[in-house]
Amino acid sequence: MSIWVDHSGLKHLLKKLKDVLISSPQDGQVLTYRASDKKWINRAPTAGAAHDVSYVQGVTDISRSSMSFVRMDDMYISKTFGANRVLCFWKAGIQATVTDVLGEFRLRRDGTEICADNQWFNPPQGINIPSMVFLFWTEVLSAGSHYYEILWRLSGGTGVLWNYSSNVRFRRIFTIIELLA
Repeated sequence: MSIWVDHSGLKHLLKKLKDVLISSPQDGQVLTYRASDKKWINRAPTAGAAHDVSYVQGVTDISRSSMSFVRMDDMYISKTFGANRVLCFWKAGIQATVTDVLGEFRLRRDGTEICADNQWFNPPQGINIPSMVFLFWTEVLSAGSHYYEILWRLSGGTGVLWNYSSNVRFRRIFTIIELLA
């Protein structure tokens, strides 16, 4: 188990804890539990530790009736990464105005499609209930600036993707977690 350490607050907070030993603090270090003496010690994070989390969430409900792929409003992240592994997650609640509408969803990095999924808006049985759609992806990146975006299109009719506040169970959110290599 690790806890992120920002050494600017160490003087005031961690010195008061009897089970924490801090030596030569540096930005980005984590506290790691050492069972041999039951103490928390500072050190560099190990591979697989979450290094950075970026996310965006929908701010308005969006609807679409085109059969061409377009970038989804609010669902893109551009940032500089180290040469690390990333985990990408996207989910949304969907609903359509007619039955038998197939929604297609794509995750692109730097203009290249890397993940895709399809989901029926209103199942063919005509039951008008919201559905959920998800995209998950993991990859090791080269260090540098990268741009991730979600695209979508429909096979017909009009589909709606909800925002965060309209229905918390069906909110639209895109998250990228950078893990240390």
